[in-house]
Amino acid sequence: MDLLSLPVEVLFLIIENVSVDIPDWMSRYVLTSEQLSTTDLWSLYNVCHTTRAYSAPRLFRSVKIRFSGAIAVLLNSRRFPYPRNHLLPILAKWALHVREMDLWGDEESIQPEFLTLLPCFGKLTTFSVSYPPEATAFQSLLAQLATMPSLQTMSVDFMSARTWMAPMSFWSLRSLYLCCVDHEPGISVLPALPALEVLSLNFCCYCVYCPRDMEQPCITLNLDHLPRLRALSISGAQEGNIICGGISPHLCELDISFSSGMSLTRILASLGSNLEEVHICDSEFPPEKLLSGQSYPFMRRLSILDSVSALTVFAFSEPPSALRPLVRLNAADLENLCAWPQVIEFFQNHAVDLSLSGPVDAQCLLNQTCRLSEVVSLPGVQRIGPHWPRASSLETEH
Repeated sequence: MDLLSLPVEVLFLIIENVSVDIPDWMSRYVLTSEQLSTTDLWSLYNVCHTTRAYSAPRLFRSVKIRFSGAIAVLLNSRRFPYPRNHLLPILAKWALHVREMDLWGDEESIQPEFLTLLPCFGKLTTFSVSYPPEATAFQSLLAQLATMPSLQTMSVDFMSARTWMAPMSFWSLRSLYLCCVDHEPGISVLPALPALEVLSLNFCCYCVYCPRDMEQPCITLNLDHLPRLRALSISGAQEGNIICGGISPHLCELDISFSSGMSLTRILASLGSNLEEVHICDSEFPPEKLLSGQSYPFMRRLSILDSVSALTVFAFSEPPSALRPLVRLNAADLENLCAWPQVIEFFQNHAVDLSLSGPVDAQCLLNQTCRLSEVVSLPGVQRIGPHWPRASSLETEH
């Protein structure tokens, strides 16, 4: 049977790789073992006008565009050589099918024709850019994206401190991911994001350890301009990388990882008492005056992994007694802890799942003067993970 003689519905099932209950005579055409690749879709696109119309919705639903200099030369792995470059006309023809766009700017300018084309993507919901173009072109790009009411998610890799210099507001954006914030020193103030619900700030390693002229990039968060923010994620940050202003009373999830030097107390003070989930991993915070009495009545998840300083902060707060925190620490972390009375009270008042970041000697747990031994002897502490001594070895030592 000729491909084009198949019913339209069958052709769409083949292209979309949808498994449904169909007559036996259709099964050999529809039930494929693997999803069509981008190469397969381009092959269908090139056959004729009919297969082009059928393959386009799937082929252009998610587009990856790569620039060489200022010219877009690669679209979904297909190269469009210069000067006979038909990439933009093809993209314009199928613009209404595009839901996701991934742009590789190559740190150059962007051809004006591409910026002019952006308003055609009326159903674009997700935009990501890696290696953004130079500052002026990037600000023009962002200014165009800010006018698109369909855009809900944006991701920027290798963001410069000059990214948000031009005044703009993203009225519909719900999720913003800033990854590998550039090592270029300077203050970056986020624009107005009244609908934003998720914000992720990921500082790259070389901006942390190799600042220019002893200066680092800084992102200023005016939380009053983020009234719907519900989740904040911070990774790889150092002291001075983030400045919080205002209050975010509706934020319910905080995630901090691989960071050091920031004031956790100040961050928590800006986030209010509606926190439901807090996850802290491999982060250390400086000694600071801790204020007791901060309560989190809605908290239902708390994990503190390899961060005894964060454990100290929450030992001074008042999480719900029904909360079951997850704590991972080193056997020696508790020995020289100044806030030991508050920390042991924290373990006494909560059922805690406790794991170790490394093996511990069985003798340590038998030593009654060892603080870790005192913690694990509490009835609410449940030992989990692979690094605890076996019960048989404890009995032998005893």
